[in-house]
Amino acid sequence: MSEWEVLLENWEDEKKYLAKYNYLIKAEKLKERVPVPQNLHYRYKLLQGQSENALKKLDELDDKINSSLQKIDIGIPQNDIGKLSWGGADLLSLLVDMNDQKELWTDTQIEEISNHIKEAKNLIQKGFKHWLSRLSVVSLEHLDRFKHINSQIAKSLKKLDLLEEQQMLEDHVYQVEKNVQLISKINRVVSDVNNMVERNYITNNTPVSVLNMWLQQTEEFEKHLELAANQPNFLQTDIDKASKTLKDFKEKCQKQLSYYKERMRKIFDIEILSSTNDLEYWRMEIAALKVIYEGFDKDLEDLGQVLKHLDLIEIHITRLSDYSLTVEEFAAACESCMEETEKYFSDDAPPLDYESIYGYLKSEIAKNRERTANDWFLRNVPENNHVNNLDAPKVYQIKTELLQMPQILSKEQVAVVNNIIAACDKRLDELEVEGLLARFKALSNSSKKRFMELAFKYLT
Repeated sequence: MSEWEVLLENWEDEKKYLAKYNYLIKAEKLKERVPVPQNLHYRYKLLQGQSENALKKLDELDDKINSSLQKIDIGIPQNDIGKLSWGGADLLSLLVDMNDQKELWTDTQIEEISNHIKEAKNLIQKGFKHWLSRLSVVSLEHLDRFKHINSQIAKSLKKLDLLEEQQMLEDHVYQVEKNVQLISKINRVVSDVNNMVERNYITNNTPVSVLNMWLQQTEEFEKHLELAANQPNFLQTDIDKASKTLKDFKEKCQKQLSYYKERMRKIFDIEILSSTNDLEYWRMEIAALKVIYEGFDKDLEDLGQVLKHLDLIEIHITRLSDYSLTVEEFAAACESCMEETEKYFSDDAPPLDYESIYGYLKSEIAKNRERTANDWFLRNVPENNHVNNLDAPKVYQIKTELLQMPQILSKEQVAVVNNIIAACDKRLDELEVEGLLARFKALSNSSKKRFMELAFKYLT
C-alpha cells in the first residue's frame, strides 16, 4: 500500500474530532512531498471536509469553555455565586453533551471540563454562605427581578448537584420576599398614618361615627406598627415617629368623644331654666349633638325627648310668668305644671329633673313677682297721713292708680293699698264740693253732660 493509502485508511477509521484534525495536518505535510494520487482524490476531499468540520466543533468547544471560564473568572474576585454557578452549569451542560457522544472527544478533553466543574463547585461551596448573607433587595419594585435571577441561580445549583446550597438559597429568597413585602406594607402603613392625620382634622362638630371609624383605623395601624417594631432591619425611627403620631391622633379622638359625653351629660343634668334664652341655648346644643350623634338611634331618641320636655317647659314658663295671676293662683299654677309634666311623660320618667327645674322656676319667678310688686308699691302707695294734706284732684288721682293695683301684690300689700283707698275716700268726703268737682272733672264728656242735666233738674 502506498503512503497515501495508509494515511487515508487510518484517517477514515478515526472518530474523535481532535484526531481527525491531526490527520488533516498530517495530510497537508504529506501533500507537500507527495501529490494526492488521482484515484484517491475523492477520498481525500471527503476526509478533508470532515476534518474541517471537526475543527469547527473543536473551536466551538473552546469558545464554550472560554465563555464558561470567563463567567467563573469574573465571579471569583467578588464571590459572585451567580456567575460561578452559571459558568459551572454551562460547563456541566457541555460535559453532558460530550459524554453523550463520547466517541467524538478525548478523555483529556472530558477530564479538563470535569476539573473545571469541580473547581467551580468548590468555589461555590466555599463562598456560598458569605454570599448568601449579603443577598437582599431594597424595594418591592425590584423583588420580581431579584426572584427571577435567584431562581436561575437555584436551577444552576441543582444542576451542579449542590442541593443543600439550592435549598438554602430558596429559603433565603422566600424570607427576603416576606421581609420586603412586610417592609413595603409597613411603609404604606406609615404613609397611611401620616395621610390620615393630615387629612382628618378633628373639630367640635366631627360626628361620633367618624371618630369611631378613625379609632378603628388607628387600632389596625397600631397592630402593623407593633409587628414592624419587632422585626429587624427596619427604620425604627420612622416607626417610632408614626407610632407617636398615631398615639397623639388617637388621644385626640378619645378626648373629643369624652367631650361629647360631657356635653350629653350636661343636657340631662339641666336644673336651671329661667328664661327663653336658656331654652334657646339648650335647643341649639341639642341640634348640634343630634348631628354629632347621627346614626346612634338611642341617643337621638333621648335627645328628642329632652326637646319635647323643653317645649313643655317653655309653655309653663309663659304661664307662670303671667303677672295677672294672684299669689294663690301662681302657687296653684306651679303645682299644675308639675302634674302636667308627670302626665305628659306617663309612659316613662321625664328626661330632665323637673322637680329641680320647677323648684328653681318657682323661686325665680316668685322673686321677680315680689320685686315687681315692691317696685309698684313704692312708686304708687303714699303714706297714710300724706293723703290728708292733698287737694281733691291729687287725692282722686292717687285713688284711681291704687284701684289698678296688680295681682302680684302680697296680702299685706293689698291690705295697705285698701287702707290708702279708704283714706282717699275719707279725704274726698271731707273736701265735699272740691271732691265732687274733682270727681266731675274726671268724668268723660258724655258723663259730664249727663251729670249737668241731672243736677239742673235737681235744682229746678
